[in-house]
Amino acid sequence: MDKPKLRPLTAVPVKQDGQELICLYDATGLVNKQVLVNPQTFFILSRFDGKHTLDEIKLAYTRRFGELLLGEKVDRIIAELDQALLLDSERLQRALAERLDAYRRSGVRHPVRPDDYPEDPGQLEEYLRSFFTREGGPGVPEPPDEPVPMKALVTPHIDFERGARGYAHAYKALVESAPADTYIILGIAHQPTTGPYVATRNAFATPLGSVNVDTDVLSLIESAYPDDLYADELVQIFEHSVELQVVMLSVLLKDRPFRIVPLLASSFDSFIPDDSSPIGLPQVKAMVRALKRALALDDRRVCLIAAVDLAHVGNQFGDPGTVTEAVRVAIEAADRATLAALERGDADGFMASVRKDNASRKICGVPALYTTACALEGASGTLLHYEQAFTPEIQSVVSFAAMAFREPHDADPLAAEPG
Repeated sequence: MDKPKLRPLTAVPVKQDGQELICLYDATGLVNKQVLVNPQTFFILSRFDGKHTLDEIKLAYTRRFGELLLGEKVDRIIAELDQALLLDSERLQRALAERLDAYRRSGVRHPVRPDDYPEDPGQLEEYLRSFFTREGGPGVPEPPDEPVPMKALVTPHIDFERGARGYAHAYKALVESAPADTYIILGIAHQPTTGPYVATRNAFATPLGSVNVDTDVLSLIESAYPDDLYADELVQIFEHSVELQVVMLSVLLKDRPFRIVPLLASSFDSFIPDDSSPIGLPQVKAMVRALKRALALDDRRVCLIAAVDLAHVGNQFGDPGTVTEAVRVAIEAADRATLAALERGDADGFMASVRKDNASRKICGVPALYTTACALEGASGTLLHYEQAFTPEIQSVVSFAAMAFREPHDADPLAAEPG
């Protein structure tokens, strides 16, 4: 391995027996292992990028620390990391292939952290329904006599406790709408993928039982998509954004039959130039057209759910300094401008708003929200709730919102996309 390459890992400084160390681990959960290294070894690993040769790494080490780096030490580091599946190597690819094969054969996608849910389904239902009547909640859902179809819903994917009011406002609107047969849930892949969208055909297990995939609608999307929607399917196992919506649906719609189409959208940043419109990407254009077709199906009612959060600002997300009240006010003003574009159904205006501050808000929901706005071209939305979850201990804030698109979608399902 002349040019070793480290997998994308999270590095956290730790102290052990008075020694300053760095803990390296895979935050995605794909590999459940971690290693502790000293600063000198961390310097070596920072060059494990698949570009530097071993000789270049050893020379850089000598220049930095004034001592020779023996080849035996580098070989030992490589072997240990490879054994821990933290290197991008043949061993890792074999392990991931075996895990993917086992996942597909099982036919079920299990919860990321099952211990987060009460063992008693009744307790889970009581907990989630309490969101509606908490301070700032919208009240208990009261379905009208003539409910209006919900074409799309924007809902948080932050943890239930911090996002309780956001979930309540979003799902009150959904419960009070005409029931859908299929919910296409467009969540977020928080890790790099080879393409902008990822699907799975596995049923989603919840504490109230499994929810099946609408394979007809998924096949419709798959047939229109130019690439392999399953190339990064393992990511579905460890991402929480779709799962949380399935749990909400399984509780709130337990007396209604429904199916899901679980999709993840990945950041557009690695696929398009900075100022380009995402709709110019063939995969995005194909996904938008497929979603329009799905929403216009005559034999079933389909609702699109964008499971997203908005701004991520503060120390936890790499920003120095203090998240003051003034900073949070500025974030809210920028967020509301971005949400206003979505309310208008203006996908290009949405992207312009996101890029206005050089993407400093780090809105993880961009790809799902943009795709949704394009698929709903001609429909307007209503902002139901906006909130910020501020954690003063780590000076960090995450914002989120709830939005409903209730209007009938009268536009031609194959109308031209924006951009």
